[in-house]
Amino acid sequence: VKARAWKTLRWQIANGIQFVRTHVDVSDPSLTALKAMLEVKQEVAPWVDLQIVAFPQEGILSYPNGESLLEEALRLGADVVGAIPH
Repeated sequence: VKARAWKTLRWQIANGIQFVRTHVDVSDPSLTALKAMLEVKQEVAPWVDLQIVAFPQEGILSYPNGESLLEEALRLGADVVGAIPH
């Protein structure tokens, strides 16, 4: 996760981009991607303001503990919550 994020962020930094919003799937019970992206957010802070959207890819209520995972994502440091209306 971090390697892919850094690959893209290096390109963005080189092109003068200073603000990036990224959506991170928070339906994984271990929140692996979110934790990795929170580390990246700290690492790129000198160059880019990275906003992390907690995104329940499968919907908040369609998987076990969806609501609590979303709340945990916010406690860990996700900036905002995203969703798909359908």
